[in-house]
Amino acid sequence: MLRRTFLSSSMALAVAPAMAQSGVYPDRIIKMINPFPSGGTTEILARILAESLYAELGQRMIVDTKAGAGGNIGLEATARAPADGYTLAMYPISSTMATSVYKDLRFDPVKDLAAVALVGKMPALLVVHPDRPIHSVAELIAYAKAKPGKLSYASAGIGTSPHLYMELLKHETGIDLLHVPYKGAGPAIVDQIAGQVDISFQTATAVVEHVRQKQMRALGTSTMEVFKPLPQVPAVAKTVPGFDVSTWFGVVAPVGVPKPIIDKLNAAIMKALAQPAIKARWEELGITIAPNSADEFGAFIRSEAERWASVAKLAGVRPE
Repeated sequence: MLRRTFLSSSMALAVAPAMAQSGVYPDRIIKMINPFPSGGTTEILARILAESLYAELGQRMIVDTKAGAGGNIGLEATARAPADGYTLAMYPISSTMATSVYKDLRFDPVKDLAAVALVGKMPALLVVHPDRPIHSVAELIAYAKAKPGKLSYASAGIGTSPHLYMELLKHETGIDLLHVPYKGAGPAIVDQIAGQVDISFQTATAVVEHVRQKQMRALGTSTMEVFKPLPQVPAVAKTVPGFDVSTWFGVVAPVGVPKPIIDKLNAAIMKALAQPAIKARWEELGITIAPNSADEFGAFIRSEAERWASVAKLAGVRPE
């Protein structure tokens, strides 16, 4: 009887590690917050990633849209979520700009979020409504100088990348444009197609099909590299020397998520991005991928925050 009891206890101890492993992360659904309205690039990439990560993590990932305040509502919700790895968020370049343009933020989008992985870079496209008599960056500058303040430009909100890209262009060229901020890229694109606003910088991914369908006219790309889906579109820098800005997106988590979980998520994302189907889809969208660690992405976020704080100051953008 004693031997049987001893054996039972020994077996229980041997089985305990295996039982513990059954609860190894992740053991339930993961939520990916999309901080911008539906229809924008963040949602497109979030849904592609969420689907592809199932094979790497063995758990479903759902996309939860929490839009508003230039992405800050969704990212604040992420920052305040439990640091257990079950709440993530898409993190666009514009979030590094938030501290420069929002005065009463209740969280720090750089310090209060943990970097997980950079998932891709792409140019923005400078686009105009096709009915406007503007067919190049040079014509845009000439028109704006002849009629200061008459052209309106849309952005995804104050402090977002489309806002500061255009403010940088205004500073570099001396033109005067009317800013019309929206609650995300989706609504801004819809109104520009409808002719409610004249021009904008938009993430290439979000508007490439609209350009192909002639609902928008692309005047230039924000980077020096050729945008493969639309190779005929010149770089803005050919008219405005030195203008070179790229849009990028990554994944973040609340600060405090254990490093082994961060590293596991990073590895899973890197593997997902290496899948032929994802690589082909990213190339189709004009997105470039560079393998990176969570630490490298964190350093990149901090450097971008410094860069765009300088641009905001240069352009005279003040926190509101």
